[in-house]
Amino acid sequence: MPARVLVVDDDDPIRNMVVRLLQFSGGDLEVDACEDGPSALQKLADEDFDLLLIDYTMPAMSGVEVIQHLRGSTRNQEIPVIMLTARSENHHLIESLEGGASFFLAKPFEPQELLDTVGVALGMTLEF
Repeated sequence: MPARVLVVDDDDPIRNMVVRLLQFSGGDLEVDACEDGPSALQKLADEDFDLLLIDYTMPAMSGVEVIQHLRGSTRNQEIPVIMLTARSENHHLIESLEGGASFFLAKPFEPQELLDTVGVALGMTLEF
């Protein structure tokens, strides 16, 4: 059974790039995506996922707010979360980790760096 990954980013080119990179990584992954926090919370409430990749800064609801809601729910509350962000200052890292993120990856990132982080989170090897 493939690992289910949800990618959440309001930036279409980045979201699409991450989705494609994961789809062609050689891993047994099923990748879904959405563009904002409320949509992500709806998907997470309705479906089971093995990993969440989420942008830090989004309109309506930040990535940290989504993670906090997720950690307080009964479904998907234990899944690993990779925070993707263009904000790489220490206080953003600390806020992300304290908010429940498992990993923090600063944009721009190298494709293999993303795949390595996803691989660690899912316990598999992925290659660019």
